[in-house]
Amino acid sequence: VVTLLTRLGRPRQDLLLIGLAFAAGVFLAYLLLGVAALRALRVVAVETGWARAFTIAIAVSALALALFSLIDYARLRRGAGDGVLVKLPHALRLRLHRLISRRLRRPHLIAGALMLGLVVSGLEALCTGQVYLPTLWLMLDGGSATAAVYGYLLLYNIAYMFDDVVVL
Repeated sequence: VVTLLTRLGRPRQDLLLIGLAFAAGVFLAYLLLGVAALRALRVVAVETGWARAFTIAIAVSALALALFSLIDYARLRRGAGDGVLVKLPHALRLRLHRLISRRLRRPHLIAGALMLGLVVSGLEALCTGQVYLPTLWLMLDGGSATAAVYGYLLLYNIAYMFDDVVVL
């Protein structure tokens, strides 16, 4: 978003306000997704007795995605960026770019950036979920009390957003 705003010639003050609003939308989206996922995981896996099977399924999925990420790393090191495996589909990326371009040119930029952060994060969760879901499962599977799990969720999301805010 900051790159796009810079290309559109927005003043630095706008960059900061809009960037912070976008970051707040991302934070809120991941926090809400995390709460919903924790509740779903607790009901589906813990309360139904499927916890062991779910742990194995998440471990296998995480290992497969790690392998794909290593393959992507090797391809990118060789300069073959077109062959990346773990990415959003091209059509979805184009829609996101159009959405960002349209929303950030309208009058209510701060509210638009907040909403855009929510929407983009919902779509981006398809990619970042490969880390988020196993992390949430570990929080639940660790046997911590509910308040502690939600505290960990909040801390995880603060850490997730830290580099974005520093770059901004």
